[in-house]
Amino acid sequence: MNVFDLCSTWDYSAETLAGDINGIAGLDLGDAILALQISASMTGLTVNLNGEATGDFRIGLEEALYVLRMLAQ
Repeated sequence: MNVFDLCSTWDYSAETLAGDINGIAGLDLGDAILALQISASMTGLTVNLNGEATGDFRIGLEEALYVLRMLAQ
């Protein structure tokens, strides 16, 4: 997320799979949807920042594409 959002909950859980943005044990379509919601600046979301997949410490379109690619395999 590019801005600090007081309405969002940030979860820093350990042992998270890359792309697991919603923190529900593994990759699913919900992770891609959540990444797209973050990209659209939606507020009030619960996000697992350890699920960030690209190494830029931001959640966005790259994570959505990563999750969709992984699910397509």
